[in-house]
Amino acid sequence: MARLYSKSCFLALILVFLFVTFAAFFDSLPKNPYYGAASSLLNQNQDSQFQGDAGQALAQGQLTSIHHAYYTTTTTSTRAITPEPTLEPETTPDEEQTEEERKEEEKKKKAEDKKRIEEKRKKQIQAAKVAKQVDFTIPDDIKYDPAGPRPDQIILLCASDGKGHNGGIENLFEQTQANRQAYADFHGYTYHFINISKYDIGGSHPVWAKLPAIAETFNTFPDAQWIWWLDLDAIIMTPSVDLNKMLLSHGALERKILTGQPLNRPGGGATEVATPETFDVKNIDLIFSQDHNGVNAGSFFIRRSHWTRLFMDIWADPDFIMKPWLGQEQSAVLHLALHHRTVMEHFALVPQTTLNAYAIGTPGMGWQKGDLVVHFAGCWVEDQCSMRWEQYSAMKEPIPEKPEVKEPTRLEPELSADAAAP
Repeated sequence: MARLYSKSCFLALILVFLFVTFAAFFDSLPKNPYYGAASSLLNQNQDSQFQGDAGQALAQGQLTSIHHAYYTTTTTSTRAITPEPTLEPETTPDEEQTEEERKEEEKKKKAEDKKRIEEKRKKQIQAAKVAKQVDFTIPDDIKYDPAGPRPDQIILLCASDGKGHNGGIENLFEQTQANRQAYADFHGYTYHFINISKYDIGGSHPVWAKLPAIAETFNTFPDAQWIWWLDLDAIIMTPSVDLNKMLLSHGALERKILTGQPLNRPGGGATEVATPETFDVKNIDLIFSQDHNGVNAGSFFIRRSHWTRLFMDIWADPDFIMKPWLGQEQSAVLHLALHHRTVMEHFALVPQTTLNAYAIGTPGMGWQKGDLVVHFAGCWVEDQCSMRWEQYSAMKEPIPEKPEVKEPTRLEPELSADAAAP
């Protein structure tokens, strides 16, 4: 019996040794930390039930080792995903001073922003002054003759404050007055000059004063239908040209109007917008030409109409006046033509040499003999205004002599023989 008991104990020790050896071997194998930890814990719990106090002590030691491995593995994985937080260093006196400077800069920036907003509001108020001066009346019974307006319904308008880029041309105002008055008198048009310094346009660019000048002219001449705006730095070269035959009659406009012509942008280059392929000339209220920098408002025609009254109101929008457009008021016209179909329906683009040829330019831009007018746009850039003005003044045609209109000879009625007898 004693021998049997001794053999049993010996076998039990061998089994325990083998179990521990195999457990250590399997624990050393690489495995999923979650699966390995759970499996080992399960095996240890089972072993502790079979092996009593000794097994529990052994299982507890292995559990501690597995728990440490699990914690290390999961912590390392977590650190790979989430960066460790950094501790902010303690603020030094110098850094506290920097913080104060930062707050001062923010305060200064807020003050500058507030000042900028106030300045913009003031500019809007100033710009709005232009819009208050562009209204004019429209007769209820206004009608347009397809043959063109009567001569007395055409106003040749020039407006200036004498401060533009005149390039040192001597007696420019006097020469311009004489040139245009003679042309207007020959055809029966009305020449009108306005000193734009009388308009309160705030801090807006002086070119925006042409809008109230146009409105005032329509109001001053209530029967006028067309205004020809012509800048001060231009010479009428061919005074024999009749405006109705050249442009203002429906037939002449149909021949001159450019269809499918891309509009140029300020600074050069064509836009993706072109003039319509077909027009109803009865609806045309604006006649412009363009150069390589887009629409040029140095010489253009504008008709009195209800549509034009609305257009003038939009043209004088304070936001347009405040924009830093390269071409100022003429860029606003281009913007409206590009983006508003109804504007394009009332907008006619004609060849530049028709009404706004330049002193220097390529064919189609530069003045040629027979063109109505030469405009010295940009001559001040090369300081050539005075020289070119003298050159073209010497080439302009004289005012034609009007044919003398003789009164018909009054023929005395022949007396009958009876009446002739005493």
